[in-house]
Amino acid sequence: MKRIKDLRNVMQSYKIDAYIIPSTDEWRNEYTPNHTKRLEWISGFSGSSGILIITKKDLILFTDSRYTAQAKVELSTDFQIIDMHNANAYEIMSRCKGYVVGYDHMIQTFNEIQHYEMLGKKFHFTMQAIDENLVDLLVNTNLIEVEEISEDITSKLRQQITKEAPEFFKNLEDKQQVGSCISFGAKVNGEYIGVVSLLLEYKENAHIYWIGILSAFDRQGIGKSLIDFAAMVVSKRGIETITVDTPFQSAIDFFTAQGFTLLFDVQKMVYMIKNDLSNNKKIHYSEIQNLPIELAGMSVEDKINIVLDILPTECDGVILTSPASICWLLNIRGNDIKYNPLLLCYAILNVQSKIIQLFINTSKSLEISYKLVEFYPLDMFKKYIRQVNHLRLAFDKNNSSVWLANNIDQPINMGDPTVDLRAVKNAAELHGLKQAHIYDGVALCKFWFWLYNVNGTIDEISAAAKLSEFRRMNPEFVEESFGTISGYGSNGAIVHYQSKENTCKSIASEGEDPIYLVDSGAHYSCAGTTDITRVFNMGRFVEGIRDEHKTAYTAILKGHIALARTVFPAGTNGSQLDALARYYLWHKGLDYGHGTGHGVGHFSSVHEGPQGITRNNTVTLKENMVISIEPGYYKEGHFGMRIENLYAVKKSLKLNGFLEFEILTMVPIETSLIDFDEINKDEIEWLENHNRVAIEAVRNKLTQDELEFIISNSAL
Repeated sequence: MKRIKDLRNVMQSYKIDAYIIPSTDEWRNEYTPNHTKRLEWISGFSGSSGILIITKKDLILFTDSRYTAQAKVELSTDFQIIDMHNANAYEIMSRCKGYVVGYDHMIQTFNEIQHYEMLGKKFHFTMQAIDENLVDLLVNTNLIEVEEISEDITSKLRQQITKEAPEFFKNLEDKQQVGSCISFGAKVNGEYIGVVSLLLEYKENAHIYWIGILSAFDRQGIGKSLIDFAAMVVSKRGIETITVDTPFQSAIDFFTAQGFTLLFDVQKMVYMIKNDLSNNKKIHYSEIQNLPIELAGMSVEDKINIVLDILPTECDGVILTSPASICWLLNIRGNDIKYNPLLLCYAILNVQSKIIQLFINTSKSLEISYKLVEFYPLDMFKKYIRQVNHLRLAFDKNNSSVWLANNIDQPINMGDPTVDLRAVKNAAELHGLKQAHIYDGVALCKFWFWLYNVNGTIDEISAAAKLSEFRRMNPEFVEESFGTISGYGSNGAIVHYQSKENTCKSIASEGEDPIYLVDSGAHYSCAGTTDITRVFNMGRFVEGIRDEHKTAYTAILKGHIALARTVFPAGTNGSQLDALARYYLWHKGLDYGHGTGHGVGHFSSVHEGPQGITRNNTVTLKENMVISIEPGYYKEGHFGMRIENLYAVKKSLKLNGFLEFEILTMVPIETSLIDFDEINKDEIEWLENHNRVAIEAVRNKLTQDELEFIISNSAL
């Protein structure tokens, strides 16, 4: 709670009584870069959908049903957790009566502030824009000192850090120090809170032997400070490179962010190297990657012409603030955002000249396929807007900052013109998506075989790491499309659960419902994105499968099949289809709080609109849109189940003017949890065909043992 206390002190200096901290960032990202994970840093809540209101007395977290159970685990009882979609959710804002409520006007949108101002009129509080982000200010004022430390201090620090996460550090305990060793400690307010130790094994190289930070100081830039200081010191001693090895994906991601690159990997161990030790710049530089037209399916020129045809005639230009939109328009991708192959940038398209001003931090001039691009540093965006604010510029007030709305003299409010365009995939995009799902199907089938045949104890973290290992066996694997949800027993009931050392359960352990839920996905360089959920029956290893498990699983499966095999007239929207997936659950008195389906990007964000299958999504489903179908059921404290596939919307093969779903996911569905007394002939026929098609797609990449296993475990 120290960070909360410190923020309240900062609030006092800004003469505000409350402050709004959303989970999103300046680009409205669902998955945010580490340096914009402000809500998680201040509170500990790691969900991708949340709004924290910190007042002088209260801590109010608004989230949705996917994360309410998770919030209860991650947050203390000092926080009040509110489902933001409940009818009376915002009545709690009455506690802000008489308050001045501050917010970051580069993050909050125009419509969001209108919503808060409406609440302010009702509950008698006022809104105040703040130029600085107070969480960033707080992070930056935590003065970090780094210095070389003795062996005694190093040993004590390691022991203290290891006690907090013994599983993470157990591989380091048996390592023997060879050669001379040097250690550096990080201090905050005079107390050591982190350490890095390097072996000076060779004349020109230092190897990171040990690095750790006390959990209370996670995500404060301590690790970066340690690496930067160590690099500076050893570079002055003639050392040119630093290497490190680790089996942990979280560590790989951290070292990648610090400028380390892959050397090689052996089994589960990844070896990395950092060069240019004296060049420790604080500015993040984006690496732009061109997406070839054979993968994009359309030239930038053609995309721009379509966008220009959509714009109002009085428009001088359009401002794009969504990384997904800009990357789609320019046929580029990047790696600025974990789980999304996108770039942190802004863009302005000039209607007359067709010139695009691209605001992005890049360390070198780059050739992209569209030649009419002018590059500007990212921090020039606000200054540039002030220079052209007299022009009639279009942008999306729903998804752009209120600062932008307040600094354009003649704003034209319209939806992002690329959103509908990129939602409907072209032939090349669909081809890439289909290929990616075959790749992913191979990895999932190998994982399924491994899960049911592995010797020894496994847990949620090691199982997720193994699934990632199977995906990485494919040379076209780029990265995961979101953090794998690996939940056994009661953890599976947390809809978007992320396993950590202090919550991780052993799989097939006694005392838990033997249901294992895995929701995962990946990006592949064939330009495809995947998302799949499967439920695994661990009751074959421990007792505990009950009728309620089979009842829920069968109702979920029947709902999935009902929606997947439906034929619907053109013009239908997601809200009109949502009940099909819930029908059989409702007949058992069951339901789920999340939507039934979401759109998926093309080598982009795994959650991409505007289409969706939810109770309130009224966007018309169109041919070649991609969407998930994922009904589920969650019994809090016991188990969770979800069956998810991705589908493309296609013209009906039998009925003119109608649409249907074409399967993309190529992983069979587990059949051992089905109650066959509850499933009919047509459903069995659909499932047999589904599993047969999936097996045919992946069989040539499986061993004979794997293939026979998959056939057996998906048989009816």
